Order: sequence, then C-alpha cells, then structure tokens
Amino acid sequence: ADVKIYLTATIDERSFRRAKEFAEQGKKVAVESVRDNLIQRDKLDSTRAVSPLSKAQDAIEVDTSNTTIEEQVEIILQSINKKLSKASDTKY
Repeated sequence: ADVKIYLTATIDERSFRRAKEFAEQGKKVAVESVRDNLIQRDKLDSTRAVSPLSKAQDAIEVDTSNTTIEEQVEIILQSINKKLSKASDTKY
C-alpha cells in the first residue's frame, strides 16, 4: 500500500469505549474487567506466531485517544495527502 495507517488509543480509552459499547447493548460490564481483557488480548495478538499484530515500519500512527471520529478522519486525510504529495502532485 502507498499509505499505511495504524490506529491506536490508550488502554484506558479503549476500555472506556468498549464498556460503553457493552452498555449500549444492555450489558453491564465493569471497565476494569474490559481493561484486563483488552490487555490479555493485546498480548496474545502481538505475540502470536502467525501474523502477529504490529505496526508496519512505514505506517503512520494515529493516536485516537482524545479525538472525535471527525478529527481522526481529518488527521488521516492530511497524513495521506502529505505522504502522497511527496510522490506526486495528486491530492485525495
């Protein structure tokens, strides 16, 4: 891919978001429980033998912890335009 994006957020933010999703589904789950589960899953995902989850060396990392979806999209679009403008004059 010409541009790779790697989205990340703090464990606390990810835990809050996931607990909120559960609440919206009518499921009451403690944020601490969600946090523990995410930590365990992250460890499994990043250490598995086949295709471990990791940021590509040339990927643009976008921390979504304190941004809205609209801000995230804007950051990503700016990053894409900046990276592609180095190779060409075409803007997306």
